[in-house]
Amino acid sequence: MENEIPKYRKKKNNSSKSEKKSDHKHEYKDCLVLGKVNWGNQHYIPTLREYCVLCGKLGRKWEPPSIKIGNAYQYLDADDAVKKYSYLQVFYIDYLDDCVNLDEVKE
Repeated sequence: MENEIPKYRKKKNNSSKSEKKSDHKHEYKDCLVLGKVNWGNQHYIPTLREYCVLCGKLGRKWEPPSIKIGNAYQYLDADDAVKKYSYLQVFYIDYLDDCVNLDEVKE
């Protein structure tokens, strides 16, 4: 009886794979994120985001900055985005990062 093969497999609990919950309520502020990519040559893709002022976690992602020209929209490059959104905090990160370095925050 001890060597019998069970009819059904027991399901494994996936709770160990869950992400660690934060120990605070995130307080988000708007920012401009310039994500570094290397497609042939290195350049930055601007994205309007929000970041937590306590831990640096990036919040929701908005559309890349653009301007309306006639009936169409043209995406801004990094330099134009920095000029247009000069009132926002700017962070330079790798494109796939999900947090920012809070040491870069200017008061």
